[in-house]
Amino acid sequence: MFRIDDATAATSLPAPETAGTEGYFTEGNPATGTPATKVRGSWLNMIQEELCAILAAAGITRAKTSYNQVNAALQKMYAPLIGQATNLKCVTTAVGTSLPYSADQLVVGASLGGQTFCLSNFSVAISALDTGVLAANSYYAAYAYLKSDGTKGGFLQLEPAGGAPTVYGGANPPANMIASALIGVWPTNASAQLIVGSQYGRRFNFASTGALTGSGAVGTPTSFSIAGIVPKSAKFVSGGLSITVAAAAVAQLLLFDQATTGATSTTVSNNTTGAGGNSNNFSSLPILTPQTLWFVTSTSAGAISNYAANLTQYEF
Repeated sequence: MFRIDDATAATSLPAPETAGTEGYFTEGNPATGTPATKVRGSWLNMIQEELCAILAAAGITRAKTSYNQVNAALQKMYAPLIGQATNLKCVTTAVGTSLPYSADQLVVGASLGGQTFCLSNFSVAISALDTGVLAANSYYAAYAYLKSDGTKGGFLQLEPAGGAPTVYGGANPPANMIASALIGVWPTNASAQLIVGSQYGRRFNFASTGALTGSGAVGTPTSFSIAGIVPKSAKFVSGGLSITVAAAAVAQLLLFDQATTGATSTTVSNNTTGAGGNSNNFSSLPILTPQTLWFVTSTSAGAISNYAANLTQYEF
């Protein structure tokens, strides 16, 4: 997109004629004496400036040798988010090597900020890998894809060291793939099988798994790893907390998303007149450092016999 730069072009935008009655172009008809519609400079300037304004709004510099800048600007400003989906779901009732994903509609893209495509009635049993075979005790990113011939499908990739990107960035895409989107991250068990679980939207649910257990008071925020339960791509986690005291006491177990002031936390408290315990569930605690949380325990008297945290869900 580039403004007219012929030697005859005006150096500043001329004032347009007074607005008349809106109408439509005609090629005219000599037989009836109907003239062809004149294409005035003011009308061409209006179209030119409308297009330039689109590029300016998107922060794109006009280039005379580029012919897709208006499309790029519209994609940048108005394209739906890659990975956005309606009624995305995957449910497995037995361990295996395939994931039955479905969605009424989902968006795949060529790259972040690039061309996007909307896939309707997506329904694919994903079992193919970009390379290799399923490994034990690992995490696999599930991608939806679109090929140049309109074929849509999916494949799995071993989660990269930095977490699974929104658009596939590996070296082994399916042949003729033009767009992709991350739609899931699924664990494998010790037998290299995809575990039983359910995913709705970007939330993955699994059997309650112990993440933390211990006894006594821990007075300063202490980190613990949840790498064996959630992938690097997990952004939030949900589960349950419990605490038990040996005698009458007010006791607490707190989980934090970081070790510094201002951390987001979740807590379970126990206020008893004797020995006993308490438990509660928590939802969507942020994970700021991949696969890591922090905790603190405290008691007003006596001893903490046991504290524990179990995880049941993560969001990616």
